[in-house]
Amino acid sequence: MSLTVGQESNNFDFQICPQGNHMAVCFSVIDLGVQEVNYQGETSYKRKVRVSWELPNELITQGELAGQPFSISKNYTMSLHENSFLYKDLVTWRGKAFTQDELNGFDLFNILGAGCMLNVIHTTTQDGQKTYANASSVSQLPKGMKAPATANPLRSFSTDNYDDNVFNSLPEWLKEKINLPVPQAVQPHIPQEEALDDDIPF
Repeated sequence: MSLTVGQESNNFDFQICPQGNHMAVCFSVIDLGVQEVNYQGETSYKRKVRVSWELPNELITQGELAGQPFSISKNYTMSLHENSFLYKDLVTWRGKAFTQDELNGFDLFNILGAGCMLNVIHTTTQDGQKTYANASSVSQLPKGMKAPATANPLRSFSTDNYDDNVFNSLPEWLKEKINLPVPQAVQPHIPQEEALDDDIPF
């Protein structure tokens, strides 16, 4: 199966992901289908994907998840246009630009298990009631640094190749967010690309 091509808030019982530049490993790529986007009074519909990382060196210390690594997610528009956030983050993650062949078809599931450096920043609402951890920027791991295996199982879901078992394993709030099916008229043509023969896994 392939997928050809966030924010977390804190409250009284939620320990927020620490800010700073962290080693991170991608463990989840979830196709959200076509989502309604409202921006500056305009409504549009865009195919979205949710990418999640865990931070192996930053462990939760409170609650039922104590001892588990923090995780953080970011939602992207599924586009490799040079001005898209997905394109920019993948280029800095890979440390190199895409070739034209890759732009014609890149399997986003190739980033599963791949390590990176992830910069996390905190933003607080004007009333001071909530603080959000945001995945701000992505870059390559330093030379010689290897990504460890993830504590979370690797998870992928595509609305193009619907898998009932995978869908039912997702949290209820995430299942409610996914729009099925994706209208054929807005499905991007992104065929699977062969893996690159170098140290970068995607």
